[in-house]
Amino acid sequence: MKRVPLSSSVLLFGLFLACGDPLGKGWLVERPRVLGARSSVATDDARATPAPGEKVFVDWLVGAPGPLPRLGTSFVACVAPEGTYPEPRCEAPIASASVLHEGDAPIRFELTMPDAREVLVLGAFCEGDAASLEPRAFVATCSNGAEPILATASVKGSAQGTNLNPPLAEDAVRFDGAILAKTGPAPCVAKDSPHTFAVALGDREPGETLLLSHIVNGGKLGRQFSALEPDEAPRTITIPWTAPTTAGPTVAIWFVLRDGRGGTTFERREICVRD
Repeated sequence: MKRVPLSSSVLLFGLFLACGDPLGKGWLVERPRVLGARSSVATDDARATPAPGEKVFVDWLVGAPGPLPRLGTSFVACVAPEGTYPEPRCEAPIASASVLHEGDAPIRFELTMPDAREVLVLGAFCEGDAASLEPRAFVATCSNGAEPILATASVKGSAQGTNLNPPLAEDAVRFDGAILAKTGPAPCVAKDSPHTFAVALGDREPGETLLLSHIVNGGKLGRQFSALEPDEAPRTITIPWTAPTTAGPTVAIWFVLRDGRGGTTFERREICVRD
């Protein structure tokens, strides 16, 4: 069973994916995989830190080699256990849900924030059929016998200070110099041809380090991570990408932007590859 820690710590998240990723190259999605989780207050989508009693959404980004297959999901939330890097488990759940999800949109889990500094969310994902999650041991089973994917996320409460999810402007992502839009026809390129993605990074709250993960399901990406330190001026990150050696279905690229304080934003774009 595969566990994908989604730590609020930039350094820890990078370490887990770069050194402990059992899937091979961290920048390449070769099977269904959890790429990130984002918390937002229901009445204020930009805010990542809910106050007690506020409804909060936890949106999970899952990638796949092609269109995302139907996923059985199960989520459980609880007040985060105390200690330094405690074992992820929920002894006293405060919210839970199990749903079958179809389509490429993020998977949403809702809860009401308790009077706590932090909430731990456990997630189980099963390809094709229902997932059953046992939160006290943090183990899961798939009703079709498949191997579940386990992932964790944290929701930091307003007691730790207000934090906004880092912004990523509509025109922040470019491909070979042109804006790569969320909607509309995907640009097409020749197989095995070299290209460049570019992402404009800049706006963030004082003292934040921005970590950008870039992940594809086809071709070869130059690297998985880019960063903008607190004392750095806004700048544009460039990432080289070589198209797949064979033409075929549309290639997806995901950008996951984290601020190191629990704030996250993610985007999905597409490129078509032809002969």
